[in-house]
Amino acid sequence: MITPALSTTSTRPAAPGASTKAATLPQFRAGSARPALSAPGTTAAVQAAPGAATRHRHPSVMGGIESSLTDTANGRGIDVGGLKRVRGQRSDSIRFGPSAYGIERLEVYLSTCAFEPHRHDTYAIGMTTAGIQTFHYRGSRHTCLPGQLHVLHPDEAHDGAAGTDTGFGYRILYIPPELVREALSGRALPFVGDPIQPLVPAAGRIASLLSDIDEPINELSSAEIAVAVADGLVSLSGCPERRPAAINVRAVELARDYLAAHAREQTSASVLEKIAGTDRFTIARHFRWAFGTSPDRYRTSRRVALARAAIESGQSLAEAASEAGFADQSHMTRQFKRTYGLTPGRWRAITGDSSRTTGASTPRQ
Repeated sequence: MITPALSTTSTRPAAPGASTKAATLPQFRAGSARPALSAPGTTAAVQAAPGAATRHRHPSVMGGIESSLTDTANGRGIDVGGLKRVRGQRSDSIRFGPSAYGIERLEVYLSTCAFEPHRHDTYAIGMTTAGIQTFHYRGSRHTCLPGQLHVLHPDEAHDGAAGTDTGFGYRILYIPPELVREALSGRALPFVGDPIQPLVPAAGRIASLLSDIDEPINELSSAEIAVAVADGLVSLSGCPERRPAAINVRAVELARDYLAAHAREQTSASVLEKIAGTDRFTIARHFRWAFGTSPDRYRTSRRVALARAAIESGQSLAEAASEAGFADQSHMTRQFKRTYGLTPGRWRAITGDSSRTTGASTPRQ
């Protein structure tokens, strides 16, 4: 096990909805660890990947991973592909989103600490959201700017630090290589030679997986994440992609109809495989090709429609969330706002006012 040079435990409460876990931080060091930037005229491969927290965690290293160290960073809000970061006086922090099926997501901000050389047994794919990341990887020094994606392969040593005094922030996804290989039907793992990638379409699909790290991962969404990562890595690697197969229309229509009829239920990928007669990764790909969305997002949309109907019928927000199959009211609120651009409470107030206005202006017979 790699032991950190410095461990700092915070008593600062985690953000609402965040899970705080003890983790093994690879050679976490504090102080002025910022490497000098490349001199003008030199070319440094552009990428940053201090995806620090490994999947193997140990409570003796950092109990309560939300470390609290003094940060003097000042800056403006940055909105990168929906990943909004507002920077001001901040403490160093590492926040975990819900994890499942070997997939983990983190949100990190560091200005007083840096990562010593370490490696992961997963792919580590992240996006810089604030400041400048700098790190060494495969014999070269790299720099990653806001809006750029960085791709680190399993078992590849790397470090990581802020490129300036103002610190840096990023979100990152860790995914097991075996899940990527499954999504590729057993083909060899793709290798992306340049660890820094702009948000071309292939990278954008992967980056979208980091837009909400607090969204729970279920069996269906884990397959969709694996497909998005696998297909994106193949495209970024420069390897010729296989010609898309003809859409298995019957399979995806069976899957869609079942999800619509059982939207309140937490249908597993294994159940959907039996219904559609094909594997979960084929379902994820072909469903998107046929309907422009994923099975999990389709089910969520049906739940939002059920919640809206319940709200408009006069049920309370808590009742509507339960009726539609959401985990709780806050889960419904997040999804409702993504679909309609308003919270359920605001929607109810506006539609209720409209109904009363319409009723008042309608002459009695």
